[in-house]
Amino acid sequence: MINIIIKFNYLYPPIKGFFVRSLLLFLCHFAFEKIQTEAAPIYVDTQFELPSGFHIYKLAENTATGGSYDIVFDGQGRILVGDTTSVRRLEDKDEDGIYESYKVIATGLGGRGPQGLLVYGDSLYAVGGDGVQLYSGYESGDVLRHQGRLGARFNTGGDHAAHTLLRGFDGYIYLVTGDGGGIKNRTHITEETSPVLFERAASVFRFDQSGTRWECVSSGSRNPPSLGMNYLGEFFSMDSDMEWHVDLPFYRPVRLNHWIIGGDNGWHGVGALKPYQIDNVPGVVEVGRGSPNWGQFYEHNQFPERYRDSFFVCDYRWKSATSGGYNSTGRLVAFHLKLDGANWTGEVEEFAKGKPGGVDGNGTPINFGLVDLEIAPDGSLVFSDHNQGIWRLFYDPTNDYKKNGPPSLKPKHIVWPSDQAAFLKTLLTLPQPMSEWTRLQEVRGFELAKFDLGQALQEYVFVEKNPLRRRLRAFRLLASSFAELPTEFAKTFATCSEPKLRGQAAWLLGIRGQKAEQPFLVDLLSDPDPFVRRRAAEALSRNSSQEASAALVDRLSDPVRMVRYTAMTALAHRSIDDWIDRALGSDDPQTVMRALIPAKYQRIKNKPKWVRVAFDKLLRTDLNSSEDELDFLRVVQLNAAILNRDDPLLSKIGSRVLSTFPAKDRSVRWEQAVVLGQLGVNEAFGVMLAELLRESNYVTQFHLADCIADLAGGWTEAEQGQLADWVLSTQSGWFAELDGKGRQFPGFWQTVMRDLMEHHGEALIARLDKINTNGSLHRLFFDWFGKRADSTDLLLKIYHNEKSQGAKLKLLNLVPRMDQDKMAAFLENELSQAPVHELRLALLTHLARTGQPTKRRSLFLQALLDGGDHTMIQSCAQRVFSDGQALGSYLAALTGKHSGIPAKVYARLLRHMSREPSLTEELEAALQVLSGASREVYKTEPHWIWTSKREVAEEVFFRKIIQIPEGAGLIASVQGTCDNEFTLFVNGERIGHSNTWERPVRFSLNGKLKQGANHLAVEAANHGGPAGLLLRFEYLTSNGKLQFAVTDQSWRSSSNLFEGWKSATKLPPDWEAPLVLGSQLTGSWKGNANILKDTKVDVSRAERTAVMRHWAAWYKEEFGQALVLQQEGTVQFRDDAALHTVLMQAKSGDAKLGMKVYQKVGCHACHGSLPGKKGRIFGPDLAGVTLRMTRQELVDALIYPSKFVPERFKALLFETKSGEAFTGFMTQQTADSVTFTYNEDTRRLPVSEILRIRPQPMSLMPPKLLNTLSDKELTHLVAYLRSLK
Repeated sequence: MINIIIKFNYLYPPIKGFFVRSLLLFLCHFAFEKIQTEAAPIYVDTQFELPSGFHIYKLAENTATGGSYDIVFDGQGRILVGDTTSVRRLEDKDEDGIYESYKVIATGLGGRGPQGLLVYGDSLYAVGGDGVQLYSGYESGDVLRHQGRLGARFNTGGDHAAHTLLRGFDGYIYLVTGDGGGIKNRTHITEETSPVLFERAASVFRFDQSGTRWECVSSGSRNPPSLGMNYLGEFFSMDSDMEWHVDLPFYRPVRLNHWIIGGDNGWHGVGALKPYQIDNVPGVVEVGRGSPNWGQFYEHNQFPERYRDSFFVCDYRWKSATSGGYNSTGRLVAFHLKLDGANWTGEVEEFAKGKPGGVDGNGTPINFGLVDLEIAPDGSLVFSDHNQGIWRLFYDPTNDYKKNGPPSLKPKHIVWPSDQAAFLKTLLTLPQPMSEWTRLQEVRGFELAKFDLGQALQEYVFVEKNPLRRRLRAFRLLASSFAELPTEFAKTFATCSEPKLRGQAAWLLGIRGQKAEQPFLVDLLSDPDPFVRRRAAEALSRNSSQEASAALVDRLSDPVRMVRYTAMTALAHRSIDDWIDRALGSDDPQTVMRALIPAKYQRIKNKPKWVRVAFDKLLRTDLNSSEDELDFLRVVQLNAAILNRDDPLLSKIGSRVLSTFPAKDRSVRWEQAVVLGQLGVNEAFGVMLAELLRESNYVTQFHLADCIADLAGGWTEAEQGQLADWVLSTQSGWFAELDGKGRQFPGFWQTVMRDLMEHHGEALIARLDKINTNGSLHRLFFDWFGKRADSTDLLLKIYHNEKSQGAKLKLLNLVPRMDQDKMAAFLENELSQAPVHELRLALLTHLARTGQPTKRRSLFLQALLDGGDHTMIQSCAQRVFSDGQALGSYLAALTGKHSGIPAKVYARLLRHMSREPSLTEELEAALQVLSGASREVYKTEPHWIWTSKREVAEEVFFRKIIQIPEGAGLIASVQGTCDNEFTLFVNGERIGHSNTWERPVRFSLNGKLKQGANHLAVEAANHGGPAGLLLRFEYLTSNGKLQFAVTDQSWRSSSNLFEGWKSATKLPPDWEAPLVLGSQLTGSWKGNANILKDTKVDVSRAERTAVMRHWAAWYKEEFGQALVLQQEGTVQFRDDAALHTVLMQAKSGDAKLGMKVYQKVGCHACHGSLPGKKGRIFGPDLAGVTLRMTRQELVDALIYPSKFVPERFKALLFETKSGEAFTGFMTQQTADSVTFTYNEDTRRLPVSEILRIRPQPMSLMPPKLLNTLSDKELTHLVAYLRSLK
């Protein structure tokens, strides 16, 4: 400003005039405004924990970056960032070190991303939409042109979807995807040279620049968003734990994984492999808890020497194992790695994190929810903070930045020397070689070189006096032309004296795939250095040549485990028949054991003769190390099922393992217990129990109890009593204290307890007084003994001995599982004892549900008139309906103020209906029976139907045509049952079968219904006794309304079939209307009152209003007086677009009122976050949801819950061969059975009964859940979500 005034005065001498004075004032004002609006870096070092000499500031706010997902620098040093749906190029127009604006250069990338970006010449590769997208025209500087998707589809945008892209040494592109990326079999693999035969879980893929050739490089992790490549071209990722599994025996912490070529890192959703197990790659560094995101190796020179070649990784805000909510700020970690033989070792450093209560330059709390990081051209770190912008961290120990500002982010101009040696030094020391800005400098070097640079680089590699890192860098520059390099170079390269160079030569020979060069690789398999041997074995996983088989078999006995492992995976690419005899003929136990593993990677079973030969030999061999013992035990676990259960060889193995149990080594002891349980070695019960009682580690106790549960005998009465006492002890202490444990801990623990109960429940009968009625053991025990013939008498005995009313109330919940005749007599007798109010309501409820005759038939109507809780009113209304008696038969027996006066009785029932609108259906049914009046019923309740023929036909066929309007039926289901069995068809397609009439089934019809006529067909059968079919179809219309089709008189039935009967439009004359036997509570089925109660659909408000108006009019006409009733407020159903608008604009709500809305719509049932209410494990904790998600993302998640469903929240659909279907979360899977949580219970199914298990793509959150809420309710709900910190 001073310069402006001086210059003005110099050119224009002072003039006393209004115009000049005004002009000066304007200029001063303009300059002041400019100073005020220009931003400058605000350093917030004091708000962070940082190493000495480092400084941090906010490089860009989220107004410029959007969602702040993946970031990358282009060749000019400009920053690209994913804003949630598109790619922005950030701009610092005033060059003040702050990026304040942006330009969108690529769109159409779906939500929550893009999560992978790579600039490569004129192309931009982006992970978004339906996979890896290619855009062209980058060098033009304009908006890019979308060229389409590369390769097969990937899931993107999710926490566990496809993630990082990077450019490899070879010029190919590498992609890492989480276990939710759509990985299965060979979905993405196109090449026979793929080192992994079948992609599995999180995987790394390699593809060419055109996206036509795809390999899977490595596999078997959980969810590693990061993919880092070090100076040797080896890949690493920080892999996620499964926080729900904390404290379970198979919990695996966050760790740094090394992606061995062709390897498997051992992640399984249930039962992650231990690092010592023979068939997986161990982690490099265990981290503990965390939430890993993106990362990159530091190959720059701005940071201190300690950080050169370190792998920096973003660790997002950690999740609580118990609630699933985020309970910490994020952090930046650095892994310092060292090559140790064939393996990498390392340590982790917590490099940077926000201090508690820290704020940024605007005073905003620092979450530090780090997503991605990049190394800038100057060597500083730039990292995105989810929804909070981008940070920059640089090193300046002298604080020069205070005078000169932060270092420039633009790439330095390179002055290329004319001298060849100096030129090569400049080229080979360019920093951060994997960056695009360095690649372009390298390209420029090739253009400017006055000599044959390619030839010079080849020669440079072989000059031993040259620094090793520069020799490796010279090869790195040559590697992108791997196919064109001469064979003589490859041969000479493989004989270098330096092991790291020979290791690179092995990698080069592998990707070249030249048959003539195979002997070089075979020679490298015998190299004295284990790193070289490992790399050679990895390279041989790219082909199936049998010439290397013998040498690979020999490497199965290599002294280094990782060499043995890679040789084993390379053998999986060759026909086992061609090398198995050589391997099994070896006297080395490692060779014999590892010979049985490649079949697993080929997804075939070993031949029994191979298994027999191997086990025979191993049983005669002394296993002298813990490693050999562990490998033997794992090989038994993988192959025992191939032999028959009664095979004497398995008995010998069991005896061998039992003879050394418990081993001194903890890991060996752990695996011994697995094998003893798996083989059913009952003789081991005593020693395993002793080990359980001696063990102090609770996780190991859990494991031992699980293994003991597999034993079906072998105990004495005293030992069984000891086990029972131990089980009782778990009702308190560590096993009962769930805080800090994974959210799935209770489900897995209950699975173990259920298994123990099957064999040892008898021992608990004598200890019933020690079972805590508030715990899960109580329920599991009564589940078990409910199957006993004397269970009812046992329950009555316990009830009578119990003093606590609370305990008695819990015991009454077991009534439905007992003998109903005995229970009815007991309940009625208890009622006659004038119990306290709460106990009386429970007795009435359960007595009503038994369906058994009572001495006082007015009991249930009297209870309705006296009033009670929701459950009692529902049960008594159902019972009045099912008893089917008119009001006149009750009047004389009624007591109290409603006695003998019909008007008062009906008024009381109608007032119940107005106060309990969700019970409209039950109360109306009771009203109709009592009054004899009727109403045209909204058809939500099905009726039992059977053939109109009076005789009970053994086989009956039913038909019904329903019309589905446009846009409806995409989400649909059917529920019901048949006495005794039925098979359902829709439009000719078999949907399912059920033969257990007592248990209603539900089948999904999503995608099965079509616009227009839909043909429903049922094959039903009766095996004597009552016969009936009961079905209810439900589907959503385009505006979210639920519609029904139920079994009633509109169906047609016959005992005679004709061709095409399942989809015929016209039926023969003998297909008549069925006999309607009554509602689901009728007649022979009333003992199973409300048989569809677990899936009952609430009647809509509009329908309930119509019901109330009808009966109010009936009452006025019947008794000549109006009845004033409380009615629900009417709320109009809004479409998704209108709901979206309200939620996006919601402001100034009341969080306390929002909590009531949250509870009203049932959010807490799956998400928790409600004081005093426990949620289940079906959804993420919503604490901090408005901090980690933008308003747009949150609104999308609320309206379209199935748009992005993280893998851990996807339920599994278990379908049985009998037609049953269950939705739940798997807790155990063995060769014989599958166990899963189902409706807050656990269920086990034999594998032989399972048709298929498949993940559900739909969210468990119902669609249209919020569409009937008012504007105020929605505003309050958003306020409540915002309050969850």
